[in-house]
Amino acid sequence: MNTKAIVVYIDNNKTNFEEFSWLYKSWILWDLYEEYDIVAYANPNAIEGMYKYVEKHDNLIVRPLTPIYEIDSFWEDYKFANSFFMFNDNSESEWIQSNYEYILKSDADVFLTKNMKGLIPDKTMIGFGGYMIEGYEDVKKNIERLFLELKIKDKGINHVGASIFGKSKIVIPIVRDHFNVTKIILQKEWNNGPGKWPGWFKGVSSMYAIHLVVNHYLNPMNVNMYSIDSLCLDNKITKSTYHIHAWHVNQDFSKHKWFLGNYTPVKYNSIPEIAKDYCLWIASNDINSLKNTLVNNV
Repeated sequence: MNTKAIVVYIDNNKTNFEEFSWLYKSWILWDLYEEYDIVAYANPNAIEGMYKYVEKHDNLIVRPLTPIYEIDSFWEDYKFANSFFMFNDNSESEWIQSNYEYILKSDADVFLTKNMKGLIPDKTMIGFGGYMIEGYEDVKKNIERLFLELKIKDKGINHVGASIFGKSKIVIPIVRDHFNVTKIILQKEWNNGPGKWPGWFKGVSSMYAIHLVVNHYLNPMNVNMYSIDSLCLDNKITKSTYHIHAWHVNQDFSKHKWFLGNYTPVKYNSIPEIAKDYCLWIASNDINSLKNTLVNNV
């Protein structure tokens, strides 16, 4: 086992399997398994199907976890909570902390870059979240109200993303309370309807929750903001691009377009330097084709 782990959740559907294959292929491509384990918490019914998309690997650790919506019907309408539910099981949080000094808690629909090699966060790395970009004033007003109601101090950490990378002892409590605060928000905020994106909207309750929880646990001086969850658009991959998230966008690279079959799979003679091209390249090719391109450019 390595001392660093990438922690994700896999549910029992083909979309999630294929998204996970993007993470897996980029992990294999850059030999990141030499430094990072992938700890995939998986719906027990998903494990067989998942292995049709990825190969077994000594550093891919699959831990069965019953979906929260099968335990508590409250979550039937918010199944995304599975992606940050795992540490509410004390035995799992203890197992992670006893085995890994650092964890990158993320979603399955991400692409890793070669810059992950040798990366050890000296500060907690926080991704970028888009929930405050368009409906900023409405969202800001309601989040400020929640800070007061929940008695959480607002330290000015905004646009918090879904992913977080740091010491396990720091990340685990954040992920645990991400789940707990999401439930509080869902219970209290939407009695008069789900709201409307991009304003105050039920569908991104978990993003409001991570905003609150990160501000509770961390201070601006101790975080490296927007250093992960990079955009999958026409931004260039630089030496500080570690981890690219397939955002919910219609611009390229769009995972929605991918699953609708709107892309023609591509091959490149060199490693793409633009994020949208890199993501499409990883998604389009099996690991052998990706490796061949890499070997031909050494």
